This record gives sequence, C-alpha cells and structure tokens, in this order.
Amino acid sequence: MNPLTESWTNNVLDLIRAMSPGTEFTTDYVWKWCPAPFVGFEPRAMGAAMRKAVTMKLITATDRVQKSTRPLCNRRPVAVWRRTRDRR
Repeated sequence: MNPLTESWTNNVLDLIRAMSPGTEFTTDYVWKWCPAPFVGFEPRAMGAAMRKAVTMKLITATDRVQKSTRPLCNRRPVAVWRRTRDRR
C-alpha cells in the first residue's frame, strides 16, 4: 500500500475511534474530515478503510442507506454505519 494511502487510512480509523459508541454516520462524514490526501488518490480506498474498520470491530453496517451529499456521488445511496462499543 502507498505510504500516503496507509497514513490516510489510519486517519480514517482514528476518526472512527473518536466517535461515541452508537454514533451513526456515512462515508460522506468521513470524507468531510479526511479528504483525499493527494491528486490522483484512489477514492476506492474508502471502501478498504471501512472494511478494515469492520474487521477491527470498530463499526457495523446498519440495514439502511441514504443519498450521498457529495456532488461527486450524484446522490447515490451510501451505507449508514454504526460505531460499536470498544471491547475491554
């Protein structure tokens, strides 16, 4: 993985960790706070970051979607995610 992409993914995971358990969000929120780090950045990296967050049990998918607010996405449906409780 490109070091800049890896750093960006870690920023996404830190943002998710900072959320309160039970918080629901979409990737639109994540893009707002973790914008693409460089020209030519592969936007599909968001999918990989979200899969990693699921694998780490930081988030879980809800059964809902909502229309994206990002102009680039043309109001396509995006998943609504829920921050899980930290395991101790």
